Amino acid sequence: WMSKTEVATARIPAYWLDGTGHDSTPAGAPPANGERVLYHLHGGGYVRMSASPKDMAGDIIRGIMQHTPSITRAFSLEYRLASAFPDAPANAFPAALLDAIAGYLYLVRDVGFAPEDIILSGDSAGGNLALALARYLVENPGVDGMPATPRGLLLLSPWVDLSGSHDQQAIFDGLFKSDYLSLPSTTVRQHSLDAFLGPLGHDGSLSRYISPASIDPRAEPVSFEGFPCTFVSGGGGESF
Repeated sequence: WMSKTEVATARIPAYWLDGTGHDSTPAGAPPANGERVLYHLHGGGYVRMSASPKDMAGDIIRGIMQHTPSITRAFSLEYRLASAFPDAPANAFPAALLDAIAGYLYLVRDVGFAPEDIILSGDSAGGNLALALARYLVENPGVDGMPATPRGLLLLSPWVDLSGSHDQQAIFDGLFKSDYLSLPSTTVRQHSLDAFLGPLGHDGSLSRYISPASIDPRAEPVSFEGFPCTFVSGGGGESF
């Protein structure tokens, strides 16, 4: 994948977000005894938005911590965004996955969190990325010292079919009329696909790492054996 899309590893930033009453915790401080951390991957179609506490993902994270007293801080990753024409093409898959792996290794190896104390979360495209990261950990146990899977997955309206195999059903059900994302034919959605898939094209969208919920008969077989306990949240009137 890296060779085909000309993606390399890179040094990237991230943000620590503290829960109410815990804003004195130094960034990257070792975990307290029994402490759990929320590792969040933001949405935005892989082409926009940010991990910044000032962006939309910040409100999602603060909301989770407000109702989860056992989690007092969160780690939000500023993974590389993909781009396509009219901008210079860059950071197609697997750039974001490489970054997500790096963030997980940082939490375990550098900060000192045990995998069983990490809750992996993501919204929209971030939910897609969280699933891809979990799959990588499940399928590569112990390879090059790869840590175990996290304690759980929290997926908020995850984008789990980039192949478009569910689009006609969503249109038939009238979901796109009520959806935040509007019609599936919008240039915004297509731009996200073009940027994220890059040289992989539509065939790339059939990968189990990219469209684990695809019903396209050409899609890769998908198994969730060995995955962490997972909670999926979605609206009844949304296409996802």
